[in-house]
Amino acid sequence: MYSARITQTNPSAFIFLLDQSGSMEEPVEFLGSRTSKAEAVALTANMLISEIIHRSSREKGIRDYFHLALLGYGNDEVYPLTAKASGGSDVEGFMTVSRLAGLDVRRRSYTRERRLPSGESLLTTTEQKFWIEPRARSNTPMYKALTEGFALARRWCTKQSHAGSYPPIIFNITDGEASDADDKSLLAISESIRALSTSDGNVLLINSHISSVGTSGPVIFPCSQQCPGNARHARLLYDMSSPMPESYNDHIRRIKTDGERPPFRGMSYNCPIESLLTIIDIGSISINLIQ
Repeated sequence: MYSARITQTNPSAFIFLLDQSGSMEEPVEFLGSRTSKAEAVALTANMLISEIIHRSSREKGIRDYFHLALLGYGNDEVYPLTAKASGGSDVEGFMTVSRLAGLDVRRRSYTRERRLPSGESLLTTTEQKFWIEPRARSNTPMYKALTEGFALARRWCTKQSHAGSYPPIIFNITDGEASDADDKSLLAISESIRALSTSDGNVLLINSHISSVGTSGPVIFPCSQQCPGNARHARLLYDMSSPMPESYNDHIRRIKTDGERPPFRGMSYNCPIESLLTIIDIGSISINLIQ
């Protein structure tokens, strides 16, 4: 399980659900500079897309090892985050890596501060393509976004040509609670998502709650003993999220304290925005299975 090799004829998929509600305008420290949550999340997601394209590049061009669906939610709407909602993929709503790479999108430079072993700071400037643009407006229709994520994942998994593929991974990145559903409804749609599968395993739903200034310590890929039972929203996200497969355990242990044992949940709560880079990096280790 969760071991299918990823090829052009046996691809996998990522689905991004990005909270773009009004609270995403809040400022945060990210990569050594002050920006908004919306800008930081967009940059993080765009960096992952660049990495996927890089890992899919060969001498004769970009190979379509992955299909991606990129959705934002805010202002009571769920909408595609790219100029075209789909293209190249055999499933509506997804784009192939090569089609994404060929889109004409703007480029932006960002500066990243890194700490050297000597204690000195090193500033590096990198140019990044922005397939996903930051946005922040109004409410948080998370239930509607998860429902669309379920429909996308179901269409992808039920495609006969994907029957033996590595299952899709859904990243839901948010800074607040849903404005369009109660806990029972959110748990129900999350359970429906996690029940979808290919022969290689169930769809993975990873929920990441980001914070500008945490009121308590962050919880990242918690085990059952670590999840704060007195924080209702943290408990809800824990119950919504997928238990992480054994193949992820070693990667997760590297960022955990001693004594925490699996199974771990694909969830984070109250985490600083820079931790999102680590969470997505671990959640996307399926790119290591490219053949």
